[in-house]
Formats: sequence, C-alpha cells, structure tokens
Amino acid sequence: MSTFRLPKFKARNKSSIGLTLIEVLIVAVMVSIVGSALYATFAQGLRLWKYATHASPQIDFDIAYEKLIQDMHNVIPHDEEPWLGSSQRVSFFTLAPVLSNTEVPALEAGAGVQRVIYQYLPTEKKLVRYSEPYTAFLNSSSGKNLTAKVILTDLENCTISYQTGMDGRGASPWSVSWKSKCLPRAVKIQLKKGKGQNAKEVTQIYNLFTGNCVKA
Repeated sequence: MSTFRLPKFKARNKSSIGLTLIEVLIVAVMVSIVGSALYATFAQGLRLWKYATHASPQIDFDIAYEKLIQDMHNVIPHDEEPWLGSSQRVSFFTLAPVLSNTEVPALEAGAGVQRVIYQYLPTEKKLVRYSEPYTAFLNSSSGKNLTAKVILTDLENCTISYQTGMDGRGASPWSVSWKSKCLPRAVKIQLKKGKGQNAKEVTQIYNLFTGNCVKA
C-alpha cells in the first residue's frame, strides 16, 4: 500500500526576500500622488510670492496717493502763508477733520485746520508727512512740534511739479517750484521704487480748484 506524502518546501533565504511587482506598483503610485501634492503646494506658494512681490509696490503707491489727494482736496488758501513747493517738498494748509467726544468727524474751533508738509528724504529713501495744528502756526511754536508720519519707504525717487497755467502759446507748462498765495492749477507727483527690471514707477496728477487768482 502506497502512502501520499506532502511535498516539502524549502525556506526562502533572507537574501532572496523582496517586493512583488504589485507592491512595487503600489509604492510607485503612492510616491507619484505625494509628489504631485507637494509640487502643487510649491507652485501655489511661488505664485503667491510673485503676486505679493509685484503687488506690494502698487499697494504702497495707492496708499500714499490716497493720503496726498485727501489733503490736496481739502486745501485751504492762506493769505499769510503761500503755497510753498519744490521738486521734493511741498507745504500747504488743509482741512483735516478731528474726532469729537462722539467719535464723529467735526470741526472744533479751527482744530481741523493743519499745516502739512510732504518731504522726500533721498538719503533715507522715505516720503514723510509732517503736520501741525493751525494754532501752533499762529504762535512762535510753529515748526517745533511737527508730527511726522512715514508715507512711503524704499523710495528711489520722488519728483513733484506744478502746473503754472496757460502761457502765451496756449500750453500748460510744468514747474518744479512754486511760491504763491495762489494755488497751482495741478500737481504732478512721480514716485519710483526699485531699480533695473524690478523698478516700479507711477505718476499721478491732481487738479486743484484754483479759481480766479493772480500769481504773486
């Protein structure tokens, strides 16, 4: 009588143990999925960085121009103090609302009238706004208690020019200086940040309501 014997299987050597084809394919798919996710995250971060780098100067320009235009829109001609302007500095009176106890903009005994000075500091590459109340201008303390606020930083250039009005040929020339009780017809402000290919330059022109006035 014959007997049935189970075949004997030899134990696999540790050196021959490896991954099957299916396991290799699964690992490859997982690596590709993780790699795609990492690449998408990196690409999105790079796009955001580029947007922030290019958009930041424009946002700074917009904020500076908004403050300048607000002051020039509320400009007040003054008989004793003329409009003083150069290519890097301008000084005039403006109406700046102040907060009362009810936190509502109001004018209280002329407290909202201010003398403001916009000045470009080339060595520091800053555009600074100085201000003082009208009451300080009337007494001997004028210029001693100016409040300074930096409007723009990292500014390579700032040029201010003033439209003088029609000349004999019907043109409207621009001047880099102005000293008169009359207001200029318009003010042009050119700002530049950065150098070379990364330079960003913006020009803004604001028209003033001068009325009938003869330049002194």
